[in-house]
Amino acid sequence: MGRIVKQWIPAFIAMIVCLLVLFGGLQLRTTLIEWAVIIAAFAFLLGLLNVGLVHLKAIRSPQGGIYSIVFLASMIVSIALVLPGPEKESAQWVFKYVIGPVGASLAALMVFTLTLAASRMLHVRRDWRTWLFILTAIIVLVSSIPLLGLNWGVISGFRAFVVNVLGMAGMRGLLLGVVLGTVMTAIRTLWPRGES
Repeated sequence: MGRIVKQWIPAFIAMIVCLLVLFGGLQLRTTLIEWAVIIAAFAFLLGLLNVGLVHLKAIRSPQGGIYSIVFLASMIVSIALVLPGPEKESAQWVFKYVIGPVGASLAALMVFTLTLAASRMLHVRRDWRTWLFILTAIIVLVSSIPLLGLNWGVISGFRAFVVNVLGMAGMRGLLLGVVLGTVMTAIRTLWPRGES
C-alpha cells in the first residue's frame, strides 16, 4: 500500500495533468497553467528561503563568509525596493541601475567568448568554416557598436538575418532540446519503479 501511495498515485496525477494540459480545452489548459504559476511562485519563495538559510549557515561558520553577508544584504535591499510594486520608482531604480547594467555586462562578455572561440577554432583547424565564423562574428559585433555607426545597408541586413533568422533558429533548437530533456527526465522521475 505504501508503494502505491508513494509511487503510483503521484505519477498517475502528474500524467493526467500533463495530458489535460496537452489535449484539454483552452479554458482548462489556462486554469492548469495558472495553478502551475502559483505553485512555481511558492517554489521560488521556498528556494529563496533555502538560499538565505544556506548563506546564514555560511556566515556562522568559522571561515566567516563575507560574500554571504554581501549576498544577504543585497537580497534584503532588493526585496525591500521591489516589494511595493514594479511600477514604483524604487523598483524602476533597481531595474535601471542594477539589472540593466548586469545584463549589459553579460552581453559584453559575448565579445570575449566569441574571440576565444575563434582563437581555439584557428588552433584546431583552418578551413573555410572557421573563417566564415570569424567573419560573421566580426560583422555582427562591429555593426552592433553604436559609436561606429556601421549599421547601414548590406551590413545591417546581414546582421538582421544572422540575429533574427540564424540566431532564432539556434535558440529554438536549444529550447527544443531543453524541452525534450525535461520531458525525458520527468518521465524517468515520475514513472514508478520497483523496490530495489
